[in-house]
Amino acid sequence: MSVDESRDGGSESTSPSRMDENCKDDRHTAGEELFRRMAGRIGLVGEAINKVNDSSSMDIWWKRRAGWHVLCVYMEDIKTDLDEIFMAKPDIILSNSLTW
Repeated sequence: MSVDESRDGGSESTSPSRMDENCKDDRHTAGEELFRRMAGRIGLVGEAINKVNDSSSMDIWWKRRAGWHVLCVYMEDIKTDLDEIFMAKPDIILSNSLTW
């Protein structure tokens, strides 16, 4: 997914970084968008985020996107945003399990 953002934090457009020719309707795009927002929040820029994506196999990348999609749905259910997640003290074991 490529992200274009104005310097003042304005508009942002996203598209999946990798497309699987077998997948016409990608329901996990929200998970990848959440990953990109999280990576941007910790200081990674677009090219570094793309390298993280490209360094993992397609299978692993799609599994991670699915996990982030679940987190994204959970955040919507409890009506919280990314800032609140970053300010909370995370359960490290749960956080580590999301990376697999």
